[in-house]
Amino acid sequence: LVLPVHSAEKAAIRCKKDIKNKQQLSFPVSCVGRSLVLKQLVKEEVKAVNEQFAGIIKTTSFYCGGEIASFDKFSKRELHNQTMTITTFAA
Repeated sequence: LVLPVHSAEKAAIRCKKDIKNKQQLSFPVSCVGRSLVLKQLVKEEVKAVNEQFAGIIKTTSFYCGGEIASFDKFSKRELHNQTMTITTFAA
């Protein structure tokens, strides 16, 4: 896989492990800037993420203008651009 696609797939795998198969809903969010850079690879990226969640969790995804998030619980929130983030919700 191409690096950005592989990175998105790895993020999905980590989400599965972190929640221990209790996920109910996932929101992969990709920045519009990322789609401009990756072009056709965006479809491959979404496919790789969806394959990881297939049969385990319901997924819906969308594009945004950028994401505001922290890298960890100790860092401040910053604008991220040309990224894909995955948020999962569990019971």
